[in-house]
Amino acid sequence: MPLVLSSKADLCPVCGREFSDPQTIVSILPAEFPNASLCPNCRSPLRFSSFPGGAIEPSEVPVRVMLLDHGATWSATAYPHRTAAVETWVFSLVWTAIVAFMWSANAAGHGAGIVVLVWLTVVTPLFVLKAALQTWGKYVVAGSPQGAKIFTGIASLGVNRHFKWEDLSEIRLRTRYGRRGSRRKSVVARAGREFSFGEELSDDQRHFVALFLLSKRSLL
Repeated sequence: MPLVLSSKADLCPVCGREFSDPQTIVSILPAEFPNASLCPNCRSPLRFSSFPGGAIEPSEVPVRVMLLDHGATWSATAYPHRTAAVETWVFSLVWTAIVAFMWSANAAGHGAGIVVLVWLTVVTPLFVLKAALQTWGKYVVAGSPQGAKIFTGIASLGVNRHFKWEDLSEIRLRTRYGRRGSRRKSVVARAGREFSFGEELSDDQRHFVALFLLSKRSLL
C-alpha cells in the first residue's frame, strides 16, 4: 500500500470517512505494522502526527539534501545520488550505438522498418536526459507565506511548478510498476491539478521532501 501524506486532518485516506477526534494523518502503514493506530471506521493501520495542533515534522535530513531558512522564505534542495547515473549512462551509450548501427544497416537495405527506427531515435534523448538529471540535476522545493514552487532541472534550466497553499490538498508517495518488475517512484502533489516530481531521488529523500512540504503547509 503506498504511503500517503494528507493535509486533510479529519478524513481517513483509505475509507474517506471523518474521525470523531480530528487528527493529521502522516501515512498509511502496512497491515502487519506493530502497534499501529487504527482508523475507527475501516480499521486501517495509520500513523498520526504526534505534534500539537497536528503539526508535521520531517525526520533527520538525508544525505544530499540542503535546507535554507530565511524566516518568511525557505527552500529544500535534493540532489540525486550520482552512483545511479553510471548504469544509466552506460545504457544510454549502448542504446545510442545500437540505434546508429540500425540506421546504417537500414541505409544499406538490411535494417528494420523506418517507423521502428524513428521511434527508437525519438526515445533516445529521454535516456540521455535521465542520465544527465541523475548526474547534475536537482529538485528544489521553495516557499513563502503565499505559496510554493517546485523546480526540477539542471542548474537554472528546468521546469517550475507554482501553487498557492490554499490549493494544496494532498501530498503522497506513488510507486508505479512497469513491465519486467520495473518501478517508478515519485512524490505526487495535488494543487488544483496533479503533478509529480522526485523520480531520481532515493526513498529517504522523497519521504523527507514530501514531509517537509507538508510540514510547511500545516503551519499555516
